[in-house]
Amino acid sequence: MENFNVPQAYHTREQALVKHSLLQSYLEKLLLIMGAASQSRSGVELCYVDCFAGPWQDDSEAMESTSIAISLRTLEACRQKLEKNGHRVKMRALYIEQDANAYARLERYLNENAPRTITSSCLKGDFVQLRDDILRWVGNGPFCFFFVDPKGWTEVGVSTLEPLLRRPKSEFLINLMYDFVNRTMSIGDRKADMTDLLGEPLDLEGLSPQERESQIIQTYRRNLKVRLPSSNPRFPPRAAHVQVLDPQKNRTKYHLVYLTSHPSRLLKYSPYKRRGFPLQGSRLAIFHNLEAGRPYIDFFGGLAPDSGLITAITATADGFVPVSACARGCRRPCSARTSGRLASVHAPSPGACARQS
Repeated sequence: MENFNVPQAYHTREQALVKHSLLQSYLEKLLLIMGAASQSRSGVELCYVDCFAGPWQDDSEAMESTSIAISLRTLEACRQKLEKNGHRVKMRALYIEQDANAYARLERYLNENAPRTITSSCLKGDFVQLRDDILRWVGNGPFCFFFVDPKGWTEVGVSTLEPLLRRPKSEFLINLMYDFVNRTMSIGDRKADMTDLLGEPLDLEGLSPQERESQIIQTYRRNLKVRLPSSNPRFPPRAAHVQVLDPQKNRTKYHLVYLTSHPSRLLKYSPYKRRGFPLQGSRLAIFHNLEAGRPYIDFFGGLAPDSGLITAITATADGFVPVSACARGCRRPCSARTSGRLASVHAPSPGACARQS
């Protein structure tokens, strides 16, 4: 594995590099899959919503290390690639921010830097209060990917997210700030808040730290999933999560939880090979390891020994999707139209996980 240098913008917040690398890698393959799978002659409309956009911890004008810049670059790159291969696609992006100063930077950035081929918008206000506005903006027809990455944990409660979770044709990447959640679980007068977060009361008495963490994340995933509509009764909604460790401490910083209501979208698995994966191949690393039933990923390779970053990430998922299911959800190999033109997306689609939890 070749060494990977942490960009200067991510020094002291290396966990954000993990999160943004996962977001970029996953979003790219998801958009290519959805765009290539469309059968509509009029084209396909794909939406992206960042529910807590910021920007944060990047004072530069370019904002290269923010989810705003990363998502817009990814949307435009995918649009170009899809159109080059004959797929008509419309991309839209919505960014939500409550803080006045951050919103002013966000609005200015979109006005000055957003690709004109991407319809980008922003809303100022509290995410919880804007949920109906967000759903109206997305509409009923397009596919939408929601990135939910708050600074705290109260905004990602199961009941809080339910209006969005109930929307068909949607997928989610949610940041559960486990470090905060774990500490709050032990506070007696916050039990009702924890029930709202996880979707049900949870008794953790007598559990080891590892068992406690597993119970919390599995309960959270389970109650998120049951609120997702199923696109196909043969393939119920599925979830996966990635554990991201604190770069300075040997404990979990947060869990990135992925949800899909379209688990049958699968292109092709490449044969699993036991080898290292570079950071930019994060999504492939996760799903190849899941397919092989390997819960730990040597994710950072040569980066870890020198910098003290995370040496491994735990990735677990539930459910199994037959490898014969194609991007359009049928149970036969993908057609040449889907699998031939966009060779770069020959990877497990969102939700295509082989490890049963």
